[in-house]
Amino acid sequence: MGASTRAHVFSVKTDMPNTGYKYDIELVRGDSFSVDFQLQDQNGTPINISGYSFSGAIRSSYCGTVQSYLSFTPIAPSGSGIFTMALGSAASSNLSGSKFIYDAKGYVGNDTITLVHGDVNVYPSVT
Repeated sequence: MGASTRAHVFSVKTDMPNTGYKYDIELVRGDSFSVDFQLQDQNGTPINISGYSFSGAIRSSYCGTVQSYLSFTPIAPSGSGIFTMALGSAASSNLSGSKFIYDAKGYVGNDTITLVHGDVNVYPSVT
């Protein structure tokens, strides 16, 4: 639990099943969160993400209303394939409830790829 997990870079290979990489998020309501991912091809070589765009949403259920949107920032150089997925403190403060789901997609040309998905567990602040 807690804020940033920048110390780790999780690899997402583009030949994974269409559901993408499973990564669960745990955070305290009102905290910011960020994690870095690296896109790789089937051989483990980083993919240049200069032509990519990203989107992600947190929902209460698969057909539920969007509770919040995730933000994405490519990390230079774009040839490293690394991007940051984040949720700001104001956005996490507005998550009413404790259990959600999310997914993140990458777009390049006419292709859409589900990169990451998982559960979002939100804990109340103690202080």
